[in-house]
Amino acid sequence: MNKKPNFFIVGAPRCATTTVYEVLKRHPEVFMSPVKEPCFLSGGRGKIGSWKKYYELFEGAKDEKIVGEASTPYLYSDRAIENIKKITAEPRILIQLRDPIDRAVSQYKRNIRTGIEQRSFEEIIEQEKKQLSNVKKSKLQYLGYGFYSDHVKNYFNHFGRKNVKVILFEELIVNKKSKFREIYEFLGISFSYLPDHIDKYNAGTKPRLPWINDFIMGSSMSKRFLKRIIPQRVKNLFIPKIRDYLNLSKEEIKVKLTEGMREDLIDLFSANINQLGKLINADLSHWDKK
Repeated sequence: MNKKPNFFIVGAPRCATTTVYEVLKRHPEVFMSPVKEPCFLSGGRGKIGSWKKYYELFEGAKDEKIVGEASTPYLYSDRAIENIKKITAEPRILIQLRDPIDRAVSQYKRNIRTGIEQRSFEEIIEQEKKQLSNVKKSKLQYLGYGFYSDHVKNYFNHFGRKNVKVILFEELIVNKKSKFREIYEFLGISFSYLPDHIDKYNAGTKPRLPWINDFIMGSSMSKRFLKRIIPQRVKNLFIPKIRDYLNLSKEEIKVKLTEGMREDLIDLFSANINQLGKLINADLSHWDKK
């Protein structure tokens, strides 16, 4: 019988969840799903279509203390919370957060890199600002994803604070070893494996070969072609690696925010940042400075 997961990295997107996933995957007391972002518990994105296939993700687990997966949509999903509760009564939940403006910029860079976004950042922000009052925030992946407070509170309420760990991106980047030590302590695993060097994953760089990028990540026609010739499990494991190996240059995508635009966004997020700071007992004033 396959082991069931007892640990979930639930987001937010673009907050170094891939870095944490990759480091934990190499820890001898941890088994992480070979597929990052299965997203099944929140309704899925087509990768995993059934509970049977979901549990197959963990068939390689042996006697590891921690068996986990990482799916960033879970932070915003009530459905994911209910499904996690069905799997285990005492999960460990890791939430990673960052300055919501920086997170939105990083999301934009990733979407440019993967070919799913062609609009300017300014155009996107103006469109989403108009939608905030009549569209569920969690449906808006640039601005909406940055209103963290209610979602963190939701996880605290369902699983208890002792089972939910919040890590700030800015602190993780500055002091990786200290923050990984906190994560290891939270998971109850040995400190003996703390890597000397921690790579940066999913950087916002320009495609080196746009035509490869467009073929792998772009049109529905190319995706249907790949689906016909490559089994889904193989595609999940190897397409991201092939894409990153062939397609990423060293040139970073530049996004310049005008002073007025940044001030408007700080005003937009300010109240939610204050709520979050009180909720997690953290000084987030560096997120709220004009």
